[in-house]
Amino acid sequence: MSSLKQDSGEDFPEAAEKHLLDSQLLLEKDRFDGAAYLAGYVVECSLKTIIQKENRSVPRIHDLGTLKAGALRFAAMPKSRTAKYARRRFWSPSSIYAYRMGGWEEKLRYLPAGSISDADAKAWLKEAEAIFKYIIIQMRLNGEI
Repeated sequence: MSSLKQDSGEDFPEAAEKHLLDSQLLLEKDRFDGAAYLAGYVVECSLKTIIQKENRSVPRIHDLGTLKAGALRFAAMPKSRTAKYARRRFWSPSSIYAYRMGGWEEKLRYLPAGSISDADAKAWLKEAEAIFKYIIIQMRLNGEI
């Protein structure tokens, strides 16, 4: 349990880790759709951790582009507590934000099996792992969560 666990039981840093481990296991079993889907939740929960740390209030959305913009907005603010986590240049113009034309979205769970290629699933998981390490792991090491 992190120090950011909410009264509702939501704990974004812990959820990010849970989804990361599950995504890695699914990828090992060639379950690319599930691995990619959960990789998106790793990113979502990591970005929500930054937003919660700065704002306490977290938007109830799944749109990674909007969450990314929110995290980067906080990073640009004077006296930002999370700037060192949000400014990292790990957000590529492709990968998890550029699935088809709209990027990752929670609706991927409704697509038929085989909708996500192994290359996309691997790229998304790689990006999710980098984001998790740079945000969640570093915040833990720095005693922030």
